[in-house]
Amino acid sequence: MGLNELIASLIRSAQDEAERRRARAREEAERIVAEARARVAGRVATAVAEREACRRGELRRELARERRARRSALLERRDRQLASVLELTRARLPEVLRRPQYRTSLTRDLTEAATYLGDEGAVVRAPPVLREPIEEWLARRADWSLELDPTRTTGPVITSLDGRLTVDLSLETRLGARWERLSQQVARWLAESA
Repeated sequence: MGLNELIASLIRSAQDEAERRRARAREEAERIVAEARARVAGRVATAVAEREACRRGELRRELARERRARRSALLERRDRQLASVLELTRARLPEVLRRPQYRTSLTRDLTEAATYLGDEGAVVRAPPVLREPIEEWLARRADWSLELDPTRTTGPVITSLDGRLTVDLSLETRLGARWERLSQQVARWLAESA
């Protein structure tokens, strides 16, 4: 082998080695670029996922605020309707005192109140419209008296002579005691009619 062939062989060998190194360098560069792209893609995906999670959270909060606002408006409307029903009912209570059914129940209520007060005397404060039925009932109770009070428009209040016991038979007080339960029923009727 001559010098020329040896030099040509060394050049070929050097070129082959250079080509192998370039190929490895290209492969390494492609691997590094692929890894970098994968890292960037992962970061982008994470950022997008975080942004979407944040937006979903904002949307959920906004939806919850809207639901609360609607529910609040609904409850306010219902409360106004119930207040209106209560006001109309209270306004009609004095009319009820004139009904025969009320007068029949009044006698029963007075008798029941007398059991609470026992043998003590009492004063019945009542609207003038109830004078007749109360006087009829009081005819059997010498220790009780009647005071007509025009400010009492929804029924009588009975007070023991010593002032320790009071039995309020007014329709307004009874309505107030039952209003929570009645308001639920009225609310259902209002909802069904809406």
